[in-house]
Amino acid sequence: MQTSVNFNDAGLLLGESGRDFNSATYSLNSRGLRFGAYDSPDSPAIEMSYDSQGNLLSRSEIYKYVNVNKTIQRRFADIFTFRNDTLERIDFPGGYFDENGKAHYLLADYLGNVTMQLDSDGYLERNISYYPYGEVHRQPAGQQLTLFGGKERVTHILGGSYDYGPRYLDSPLCQWAGPDRRASETPWLASHVFCAANPVKYSDPSGDNFVVLLSETFGHLAALIQDLDNNYYYFSINGNNLYISEKFIGGKPYDDLMIGPFGGAQGFLNSDYNSNAGNEHFRYAAAYLIETTPEQDRIMREEFIKISKNTDYAYLWNNCATTIISCLNAAGFKLDNHVMHNYMAYVPYCYGLAGFGQFVTSVSPKSVFDNIMINIPGHLYKPEK
Repeated sequence: MQTSVNFNDAGLLLGESGRDFNSATYSLNSRGLRFGAYDSPDSPAIEMSYDSQGNLLSRSEIYKYVNVNKTIQRRFADIFTFRNDTLERIDFPGGYFDENGKAHYLLADYLGNVTMQLDSDGYLERNISYYPYGEVHRQPAGQQLTLFGGKERVTHILGGSYDYGPRYLDSPLCQWAGPDRRASETPWLASHVFCAANPVKYSDPSGDNFVVLLSETFGHLAALIQDLDNNYYYFSINGNNLYISEKFIGGKPYDDLMIGPFGGAQGFLNSDYNSNAGNEHFRYAAAYLIETTPEQDRIMREEFIKISKNTDYAYLWNNCATTIISCLNAAGFKLDNHVMHNYMAYVPYCYGLAGFGQFVTSVSPKSVFDNIMINIPGHLYKPEK
């Protein structure tokens, strides 16, 4: 079947003939975004409103009949969903309660795609499989379906789309319905491409990012965390100034918290702060970008600050690498210190006990960086020459 697709000058989808979606409107005010999709002025429509942070506030499905119009409105308040002012659903991590208080559990694959739904007794309610860009092999029954990427599959005239906030994934077209707001950071990709055209390997929870930075020269890990202004800020647990044979090699007597802003992973690596500021800033040689949600970013910012303010730096067991692990764990990326590739550090006794020593299990920043790349999908950046 042939279909024609129209976009406006801002790159936002205006219409798609293959789904009888022939017009769309976008309006932005001080309270957020409103989006409407229509077949024609006298036909069914769907309208959504979002707050200024991109959180969905309401969705209205408007059905037009000969003599009467019917509207089904859903309002979203944190974990609660209301359908025409009646509580319909309460979400919790890994599932939800329906309007009758019955629990349903969602089981996902390595990309976060829901593949099974179980009832409170453990019986299978749904078994779902997908084409690479989110089209289901068979449309499951039910309302407000949490499916591909753990996102809601929209019905009505936008059927087949997934709600990622004010930007929708158009799975029949295998692309976003609007441009990536940070497309300038990846100029080799088209602005509407989903998951670098490889959704079998990558996922995109929201378009936000957490970046792990590696300095191989000085054996150090740090992070860039995206904030609500869409810029990236630098966080580093530095320990003390490091000297070998009275020669300074790196470190600081204080931690770096919320330094910036910087324009993404590549922008930071190429910045004067990284390349020309001297050894005390570690000169990072690699950056690994992990896609996150705004909530995960908030959790990791708070974890970094908590570790810096409330704990004492210890070279072997509370350092830059263990901090990165703690932040990722707190945000739901499960990395265990005992699972990571540990190494044995030989530490000589001081205070008159020269010649004796002990082996202490610690965590190598380079090993942590490598294992993060193995266990969490992401994108690797290197400084441009």
